Amino acid sequence: MVNVTGIAIRCKGKIRLDLEESMNASSVHTRRLSDLTALFLTVCMYANAEGADGKISQNWVDLYEPHIYNEMPYRLMTPLHFDSNKRFPVIVSLHGGGGRGTDNRKQLRGWNRLLAEEQRRTDYPCYVLAPQANRLWDGAHLKNIQDVIAALPSVDMNRIYILGHSMGGHGTYIIIQIDSVYFAAAAPSAGSGLPQTEEFIDASVIKDVPIWAFHGDQDKVCP
Repeated sequence: MVNVTGIAIRCKGKIRLDLEESMNASSVHTRRLSDLTALFLTVCMYANAEGADGKISQNWVDLYEPHIYNEMPYRLMTPLHFDSNKRFPVIVSLHGGGGRGTDNRKQLRGWNRLLAEEQRRTDYPCYVLAPQANRLWDGAHLKNIQDVIAALPSVDMNRIYILGHSMGGHGTYIIIQIDSVYFAAAAPSAGSGLPQTEEFIDASVIKDVPIWAFHGDQDKVCP
């Protein structure tokens, strides 16, 4: 398990938060971590969504508008009560293996439903970008994601966050290693990588990225 900037979560019967070092972070990091707390807890609440039956209620799915950029399908939910005079953070949501494809729908997972709840959107107004991939996440996906974000109005470029579960957790690690300064923080779940790429995380590259990583010691799919 990688423990970067002193922020780690290990699921071993119980969830343990190790925040001692993070509490000494700069004011900028403190703000980022405050946002990340809400983001992380959303993912943690629905970490088992990858095992769901795939049935999605249409009313919240429609909040994520479908688009295609450079052959990459993606869904975008805009901030509630959008105000062009404000700057909004962006959450990039990376699906796991169950979301692979090109239908521009399966990538919406359980945590996307939680992020679409009205109260959460009121408390934490932001963009939520959910791209879809038909292979492992890589640099080409990151370039497309960055292009899409660059075209959005009123984005706070200092608060771009990324999360993912399973294949999406693996992709989160991969992407923040490709561009470690682009993201304010990351929340990978069950993203230890494929067995043949267990050394795929270079902690020296992402040592300054606030990360909350969590994983179960009984995970046989992504050990």
